[in-house]
Amino acid sequence: IKKGQVVPDEVTLQILKKAMLKCQDTNRFFLEGFPKSAEQAKLFEQEIASVAFVVSLEGTAEETQMPEDVAQVVSYYAPIGKVRRVSMDRAPEAVYADLRSFFKCRF
Repeated sequence: IKKGQVVPDEVTLQILKKAMLKCQDTNRFFLEGFPKSAEQAKLFEQEIASVAFVVSLEGTAEETQMPEDVAQVVSYYAPIGKVRRVSMDRAPEAVYADLRSFFKCRF
């Protein structure tokens, strides 16, 4: 990390697992920016836990080009109904309301 290099998936998963085990009484976690790839998603679900859903923040085509790795994660989870899409080209209050609704029923 200090060298500015990408951390291997195995290391990332070990860190997450250790942190999650410290909070065994909690069965819900919000992991911003994770998973970074479809392969990382598969490994996480095989080795640690299933994912309830991922949030895809989306803007207009002119404003936002979804990075390839993010597109892979969305493509991996979309067929199994685990993607929650939020349009960002609206008022902040509307975006917040959508995001809140995804988490409200789970907590």
